[in-house]
Amino acid sequence: IPHGVEDDLLLIDEPRILLISLGFDRPGARWERIEARNVIEAVSKLSGIEIREKAPARVGSRMGRPEKSKRREMKPSVHFLFPVGNHGGNTRSIITAISNRGLIEVELPFRICDHCGEETYLLKCTCGHRTSPRYICSNCGRVENEYTRCKRCNGRLNPYKTWSVDLKQLYTSALNRLSERDLKLLKGVKGLTSFEKMPEPFEKGILRAKHDLSVFKDGTIRYDLTDMPLTHFKPEEVNVKVSKLRELGYEVSSADEILELGVQDIVLSQHAGEYLLKVSQFIDDLLVKFYDLPAYYRAEEVDDRIGTLVIGLAPH
Repeated sequence: IPHGVEDDLLLIDEPRILLISLGFDRPGARWERIEARNVIEAVSKLSGIEIREKAPARVGSRMGRPEKSKRREMKPSVHFLFPVGNHGGNTRSIITAISNRGLIEVELPFRICDHCGEETYLLKCTCGHRTSPRYICSNCGRVENEYTRCKRCNGRLNPYKTWSVDLKQLYTSALNRLSERDLKLLKGVKGLTSFEKMPEPFEKGILRAKHDLSVFKDGTIRYDLTDMPLTHFKPEEVNVKVSKLRELGYEVSSADEILELGVQDIVLSQHAGEYLLKVSQFIDDLLVKFYDLPAYYRAEEVDDRIGTLVIGLAPH
C-alpha cells in the first residue's frame, strides 16, 4: 500500500481499500462484531461479496518417497578417514598409493607417549601406553604442552605436523590382524579437516570395504530416509511374519489383519533393512576382530534385524 511516514505515523492518501479489507465500509466507521458460523461466512460479510470455499471437502494423504531412502555418502565415497593426499588419484585409493609410492607425507596429530616419550600420531604408543597431544608453533616450531599461544613468539599453535607414513606396512599389518584377504579397492581421503587431524585405523576401512559400506566426514555410517506418519499396517504389507509380530507384542491372527502400529515401532524400506544388515555385520566384525569383544547383533539376514533398537536423528 503506498504510504508515507511522519514521526511515528503512517500516512495513507487512499485508505478506502485498506479500511474495507479490515471491515470498515467508510472512513470514521466503527468496527462491529461479526456474527458468523465460520471464517468464510465472516469474510463474506466483511467484504460485501459472497465468497465460497474452493472445495466443499478435502481429502488429505501423505506418502513416503522411495527415492529418498538411500545411503548417505561423501563425494567421492570413502571407506575410512585416512589421508593419502594426491597419491591415491581421483578415487583416493590406498591400493593405488601403495603401488605408486608406499611412503607418503601427510598431516597427522602430533602426540608423545606418556611412558616412553616416543613421538607418534597414534592414541596408543607401540609400547602399549596412552599418548598425549603436543602443539607446534606455526612460526618458530616450538613445542608446547598446552593449546594457548607460543611462549616464544606468540604464534599460533597446531596440534599436528607432517609425518612420513608407510602405507604398505599399515595396510599389511591391518590385514594380518583381521585375518582378511587383500582388497581390490580401499579408499581414504585427500586430507583431514578436523582440528587434530586424527585418522581412523586401517582396520575400520578394511572392514567397511568388506561389507560395502562408506563413512561420512564425521566418522559415522549414515542412511537417509524421509519420515512420514503411519498409524496402521498389515503384516503382509511390511513383509513381517505373524509369528514375529507376536514376539514383538502384537495381538495378530492373520497376515491381512489391520494392526495399530506401536508407538515405539518404525517401518523401514527393504533397502534400508539390507543396509542396516551390512552395518550390523560390520559392527560385529569390528567388535570381534579389532576390539577382541564378543559379537552383539549376530544377524545373518534382513529378518534378523526386526525388533532391534534403533535411534533416528534429525540433524537439521
